[in-house]
Amino acid sequence: MNRWLLLFAWLVAGCSALPEEGPAIQIVHGTLTFPQATALPPSATAHVTIVPAVAASESAPVAQGNFPAKTGTAIPFQLKFPAEKVASGEYLVLAQVIDHEKVWYSNLSTPLRVSFLAEPGELVIELRPEAH
Repeated sequence: MNRWLLLFAWLVAGCSALPEEGPAIQIVHGTLTFPQATALPPSATAHVTIVPAVAASESAPVAQGNFPAKTGTAIPFQLKFPAEKVASGEYLVLAQVIDHEKVWYSNLSTPLRVSFLAEPGELVIELRPEAH
């Protein structure tokens, strides 16, 4: 009986040492900023996308998300995606504030470059008004 108890304890200890299952998650967070306090329509949405800096024709975005674009000076965002989607190399973070398919602000003319070799930290993306 004592042997079975020792075997059971050994198995339980071994199971607790197993690595967690599932892919590692990468989190990118930051703020989209405006040059000045901005009044936006209530239906405006911020769209943030991460793409490889050297895009191949078949490359898909690494991550993307939509966030409420409220009136003010900044819009916080956070993207989560499997860490295996990024490797060495640079990526571009593209941001737009859109309302009814019209782009009000963006950083498309000067996208933010990031590398995932190190934790990118808190990103600050400066948006510029788009000509209408």
